[in-house]
Amino acid sequence: EMQGTMRGLFSALLVAPLLLHTNAFLAPSPLQSPPPALRSRIAMQERGAAEAPAFSRRGLLGIGFAGAAGAAWGGVKEVRAEEEERMSNSVFYAKWPYSKPSAILPYIYATAKKGDVDSILAAMDGFGERYPMYKLGDEKGKILEEEILKLPEAPMRCVELGTFLGYSALRTARHLAPGGKLVCVEFNPEHAQVAEAVVEYAGLSSSIEITVGDSSLMLDAVKTALGGQRADFVLLDHRKSVYLPDLKGLEERGVVGKGTMVAADNVIYPGTPDYLEYVDDAAGRYNTRLRAAKFEYDQFWRAGWTPKADAVSFSVRR
Repeated sequence: EMQGTMRGLFSALLVAPLLLHTNAFLAPSPLQSPPPALRSRIAMQERGAAEAPAFSRRGLLGIGFAGAAGAAWGGVKEVRAEEEERMSNSVFYAKWPYSKPSAILPYIYATAKKGDVDSILAAMDGFGERYPMYKLGDEKGKILEEEILKLPEAPMRCVELGTFLGYSALRTARHLAPGGKLVCVEFNPEHAQVAEAVVEYAGLSSSIEITVGDSSLMLDAVKTALGGQRADFVLLDHRKSVYLPDLKGLEERGVVGKGTMVAADNVIYPGTPDYLEYVDDAAGRYNTRLRAAKFEYDQFWRAGWTPKADAVSFSVRR
């Protein structure tokens, strides 16, 4: 055992300079600025540069160095941790295969407590660490809830375009005022079925309504579901190319009006420049801030992939 430890120590000492050099290369780019056309009037609420994941799936690349000795010992521990994680992942993938959207449900039922939103979110996050997916994720999810809590009052009427498996719906709906309602539109029927099951398991079926269809064709139905009244909060997390036309459609129908907060995900990566220009402070329609966060869909299996900086925008209609 001592010989093995010494060999690991020596190997870590050898690779330490190389990893120190590559850390800068592997780090994600800092948060991109909005397009020049925005005239720099969108206030950026920086949370620091988006941090890369621990890279534990990629060997020693996650080691932090505080000197050669620390690097050596850290390298030994990281190698052991990496081997343990490989074994753990093998067991996980064998027990919880993911070939269709509904495959996440048995994992949620087995690992999360019914009616406990926090434990259900944690289960979805844990599943997503092994099977990356387009859900809002823990970092952005917390930002979303922080911003909802900044509303003058608990929201009564909320809208979500792009529900996926129901993750962000849970985060939004638990802040509804008594008797409040969240109206969701999801394009994919399979995703909608899973979202409905997740919502039911969380005990929130009475406050969340999920409709299947193309968002642009469902705006009248959204208005009807809200009783023709203005929404307090809207989340856009569907096809990026329709953020702007769908927002304008909601405005025309009175769903978005003075005081409505509109949140939009992925406005930096993959990016929605036309949408950001429309909600820019300088345009006179909204007061907008961006909250920096890393892009949630970490595609670590792709050669040359590096974590992406992203942001969620929060715009309050004037």
